[in-house]
Amino acid sequence: MTVFVERGFSLLELMIAIAITAFLVVAAAPSLNYVMNYGALNGAQTQIRSALQMARAEAIKRGESVFVIPFSATNDDANEFGNGVLVWVDLDDDGIYDAGEEIAEVNDLVDVMVDLQPNATSLSFSSEGRLEQNQTEYRFEVCKPADNEGYAIEVASRSGSIVSRNKNNCNV
Repeated sequence: MTVFVERGFSLLELMIAIAITAFLVVAAAPSLNYVMNYGALNGAQTQIRSALQMARAEAIKRGESVFVIPFSATNDDANEFGNGVLVWVDLDDDGIYDAGEEIAEVNDLVDVMVDLQPNATSLSFSSEGRLEQNQTEYRFEVCKPADNEGYAIEVASRSGSIVSRNKNNCNV
């Protein structure tokens, strides 16, 4: 006598498995969205902090002023750091970005809002690594649109030190 063993799934078992999978995907979607937003924020904060640190190091190394301006400032849209950051060496010491001056780094920031407080259109580091502006401190606020979380990147003018920290209330 031969016994046949059925292999495979019944239609009912397959439907139950699909329903459970769909439920798990729907339950995990908000967490995945949070992880993606946090990744974009963290990436933007890292890029801005790195650009500031590199500008300070280049100013010390070259013995010249090095500027950090919004990327869009080269397109007549001053103080819009959300599009990116341009770091350049002021070779002719006029304080204005001219064609042909060396561009040290460009960072393209995606889907974040960046605000500089107090309101400024540029920062520059002296050959000693200190900010050349008169404020005691500048703060970049990096946030996602419509989110309350973000980062604050603080630059102290006397020392030129750069510190970033989490921020729970974004004002951008």
